[in-house]
Amino acid sequence: MRKLLFALCAVAVVTAPPVFAQVHGTACRASAESFNALRNGMTYEQARDTIGCEGVLMSSSEIAGFSTHMVVWDGKGSIGANMNVMFQNGRLMMKSQFGLR
Repeated sequence: MRKLLFALCAVAVVTAPPVFAQVHGTACRASAESFNALRNGMTYEQARDTIGCEGVLMSSSEIAGFSTHMVVWDGKGSIGANMNVMFQNGRLMMKSQFGLR
């Protein structure tokens, strides 16, 4: 799922902003409850605070005045559980998840 979203959303990869974690390995994991609490229009900081930890920047692009960042969190639940959130111009515009509990 990550590869599919990456392919669909990434047009150009640029240097990651410092507000995003760059490596996996944190004990924090997204849950179905935190996923359901996310709302369109939230900032990354609001989403991070809702989830409880930094996400990992998967892709970033700047095209025609639009800044788009795809961020992923490992999840609680089934093997491979994860959550992907797309921010455009600093606001949450799309979210998806796999196997969260």
